[in-house]
Order: sequence, then C-alpha cells, then structure tokens
Amino acid sequence: TLEDHHIFPAAYLGKLRGPDGKSYPSDRINCVVNRTLIADKTNKAISKSSPSRYLDEILPAEGASAILNSHYIDAEARSAMQVDDYEAFLYAREHTLIAEMIKRILG
Repeated sequence: TLEDHHIFPAAYLGKLRGPDGKSYPSDRINCVVNRTLIADKTNKAISKSSPSRYLDEILPAEGASAILNSHYIDAEARSAMQVDDYEAFLYAREHTLIAEMIKRILG
C-alpha cells in the first residue's frame, strides 16, 4: 500500500528552526515539494528520522539514485538531504518538479 510521505518528516521539521529562527509553519512543512508516495512499510521505518539518517539506513546504496530519481529527487536535492538542509532541498526539488511539468506540458 502506498502512503503520502513527508520527505523531510513533519515531526523532524517540527524540532527545527527555519532561516528566520522561527519554527517551520505547517504550510511550509506540508507543501507538495516535500511530499511523495512510498510504501507504507518504508514510511513507518522512516518515521521521524532525518533524511541523512534514513538515506543511509533504508535505501540500498546501489539503487539509491534510481529510486530517488523516480521521485523527482535529483543529485542536488539528494545532497541537501544528506546534510539535512531543508531549504536547499526545497529549492532543488521545486526546480526539478517545475522542469518536469514544463517538459510534459510542452511535450
């Protein structure tokens, strides 16, 4: 079964502060750029883990790039995940998603 997954888990982000020193607002945590569908077992295994932690623990090293690419997470976004940089992740993934939408619309 597939579940809606926060790539940077909401519980993890709830403990962090944004660039302005304030807690991340829910609309910034729950934005579409921070969401993807994954298997329910994987979602439960990730739980509240930081991306840097779950990338190493859950993704197989030899297939990690292909798996992440299938979720429109490119090398730049993955690098941000490896150091738990939410702002850099949002920037990189947003650009990947926009480029994919333009590609599909303009064909």
